[in-house]
Amino acid sequence: MNRKAELLQINSNKLAEEPNQAVIGHFPDARSAYAAGIILDNQPFVCGGSGVGENSEIHPLCYVLDKSRVIAFMEFPRSMSASLPILVDNEAKTLWITGGWTAEKWNRKSITNTTEFVSLDEEGSSSLGPVMPHGLAGHCLLQLNDTFAILTGGLFEGQTPSGGTLYYDIGGQTFSQGPKSIVPRYGHSCGTVSLGQSGHQAAVIVGGHQELTTEFLVPVKEDLKWTPGPRFPHQASFHTAAISAPDGTLLVSGGQGVDGDSVAFIFKLICKAQEGPILELCAWRKLDLELDATLAGHVMMMVSNNYAEEIKANGRRESILSPPENATQKQGLLLLFI
Repeated sequence: MNRKAELLQINSNKLAEEPNQAVIGHFPDARSAYAAGIILDNQPFVCGGSGVGENSEIHPLCYVLDKSRVIAFMEFPRSMSASLPILVDNEAKTLWITGGWTAEKWNRKSITNTTEFVSLDEEGSSSLGPVMPHGLAGHCLLQLNDTFAILTGGLFEGQTPSGGTLYYDIGGQTFSQGPKSIVPRYGHSCGTVSLGQSGHQAAVIVGGHQELTTEFLVPVKEDLKWTPGPRFPHQASFHTAAISAPDGTLLVSGGQGVDGDSVAFIFKLICKAQEGPILELCAWRKLDLELDATLAGHVMMMVSNNYAEEIKANGRRESILSPPENATQKQGLLLLFI
């Protein structure tokens, strides 16, 4: 089980180059698999997660990487939940965590339909949120725009894969049914990508348990449905995705292969800046760089290029990756893997 936090630098203008990597910290225990995560004020937070094995624990703790201290306790222990940073009462330091397996011990786990808001300020607190129409674990959550978020796939109680889509009205805190995906899936990744000259943001779901397909949902279309995209190059589940700003592409890292072993690959979904069918516009590319360790069920976050410098300035780590001289957000991308 991985306990370390790894920082990796990617030049967003190239598909491959020698990575600049560093281990920047460790969490106090090894129960952070299948956790929820967020970057706030350039600080990484991780909530929940579990160890490996039938007797492993699922925990309700939220850590901040700075000194690996506990900052909040969730209402429920959660693993394989899905999360999203969200505004609650105009408070930006809030993580909305949905569903997941819940129990003190993995061998007694059940899937929950509860959600909660975890405040990650200095005092740290949690409160129950709206109840989902049904329990889900191993699902994926993305924010489509300022108004709506989308929950996709997951496992129902009884471990049946879901092909459902739930829209979540962020302001009204209500759920509604969306279109079914072409393939039911769980343990998949999701995100958004810019399409064509219009720059419309499309929702993307990719991979999952024994699944290689990619699907797109373009919200500006009148006939709103999931459409097929390019085949994902590697069969793995419980990989994670992050948006690669500023070019609007999508990065997917790690995952658990069909043989049960985790992998270190990083793939990038690129869509051309022209109009046309998605299958012709978009393609997956494998980066030459890989993770320092094979990972699955991990958390991937996008941080700014000055993140490493801030860590050094604040004295959080004596030896740390330094960003390129005169680096700007447009020159590169720093990803944090936990």
